[in-house]
Amino acid sequence: MFWGKFNPMQQSIIFQTSPDELVEAIKQVVQVEIAKIGDQKTKATNHNHREVLTRKETAELLGVSLVTIHDWSRSGIIHPYKLGNRTYFKRSEIMEVLNQSNPKNHDRAK
Repeated sequence: MFWGKFNPMQQSIIFQTSPDELVEAIKQVVQVEIAKIGDQKTKATNHNHREVLTRKETAELLGVSLVTIHDWSRSGIIHPYKLGNRTYFKRSEIMEVLNQSNPKNHDRAK
């Protein structure tokens, strides 16, 4: 017998199933959940590869604080783009600064 809960707000339902049917049902549920995770990763990847980054995203990408991002913006190390009272950075420019600051890695990439 298999105990199934279809909704936590409803009562449990008991029904008979063979071991093969149970395995198949579990496989189907796992496949659906794996597909959901894949969709979430795809959305996260698309979000992570936007061309324009916020200050927070830039700080996370570089592994530095917002204060460091502000200091680097003021000193011209990275170039901020303002839209109203918001500040953005171009991913391609950030990556270019990284490549310029570490020429060994840039040469290896070629």
